[in-house]
Amino acid sequence: MSSENKIKIVQIIADSSLSGAPATVFNFAKYVDKERFDFICVCPLGPLSDKLREIAGIRVIVDQMNSKWNLLAIGRLRSLLRKLAPDIVDCQGVRAGWLGRLAAVGLSPKPKVIYTEHLWTKEYHLKNPFTQRVQLSLLKFLDLFTDKTIAVSQAVADFLTDSKITTKDKVVVLYSGLPLPACKPVKKESGLTIGFVGSLVERKGLGTLLKALLKVIKELNNSGLKLVIVGDGPERNNLELMAKELNISKYVQFTGSSNQVDRLYSSFDLYVQPSLDEAFGFAVLEAMSHGLPVIASHLGGLVEILKGRRDFDGTTEMTECGILVRPADPDALAKATLLCLKDDELRQKLSKAAVNRASDFEIHKTIKKKEDFYSGFKLDFSQKPANKTIKRS
Repeated sequence: MSSENKIKIVQIIADSSLSGAPATVFNFAKYVDKERFDFICVCPLGPLSDKLREIAGIRVIVDQMNSKWNLLAIGRLRSLLRKLAPDIVDCQGVRAGWLGRLAAVGLSPKPKVIYTEHLWTKEYHLKNPFTQRVQLSLLKFLDLFTDKTIAVSQAVADFLTDSKITTKDKVVVLYSGLPLPACKPVKKESGLTIGFVGSLVERKGLGTLLKALLKVIKELNNSGLKLVIVGDGPERNNLELMAKELNISKYVQFTGSSNQVDRLYSSFDLYVQPSLDEAFGFAVLEAMSHGLPVIASHLGGLVEILKGRRDFDGTTEMTECGILVRPADPDALAKATLLCLKDDELRQKLSKAAVNRASDFEIHKTIKKKEDFYSGFKLDFSQKPANKTIKRS
């Protein structure tokens, strides 16, 4: 297909890490059908921009977008969108959603404008209530300039519509996906290992996990038990101090950030996600794809991944592919963990079910759904103006 007939998509994202929303952008860029789509990503300099440049057939344009109040960034994006003349502008996350949607106002020819929400659910809160009210009001205001909103889970979609940020006819749920590992290496280490992968921030609920671990250790009286926490963040020092105060430091390993996460997953016997809020749960999906039984908080997108009941109000729900527990409840988490660690047959059953469930989110399946969504806009591509070329120095 000639470049004139391709659907030109500009995705704007203000986070250039490689977790969460940036991972979704990277996977789309890597696996999108480049014969049908002309994909351009605008993002800050960082790991995401570096990895995107390794992908043939896409373009990467760097803009720092270091504040949602950066009027200069809005001007730069507006000038860029005029030159690119995209068919679709997809703004990923709150900051890019603010800057990108304002930049697209009044453009001619007018692109279809999409906002993708990766964060807000009923459990998510900002520490400052005033700031939260302002942010939600701005999201509602910006919906006036938005053709469609993508929610990364039904939990996100429900929050957006219940809060009247957008309407049901304007929101669509599109799950993230991941490439499935070719095989799961055989675990060789002795003892039982519990794993967690993610940012060490308060909302991940790792304090609950450490308190639950203390109860598990007392019950098992097993020096071979180990908790491996993969990732880094502002809470790391506090968590290390908590482990010391609970006298469980010898059972807890903080690895920091790692570029060998697949190998680490393969060393776990059980994966635990004790989040206090979670719009989707990409790490849970990764763990399941490696055949790990999963215990997760009963909230947000985690309920959808593990096929839980959304109206469940108890402490523990056993599903066909995992266990969901009440958030911030060390007792419930400890009981579920003990149940899994003591029962090899249960772990094997949940492991098999986890792999099957993860296959529902296989990257080509989710990319195809997003491609169909983008293609579904009734644009007259045959009559769109010829693409302009950006001169490069």
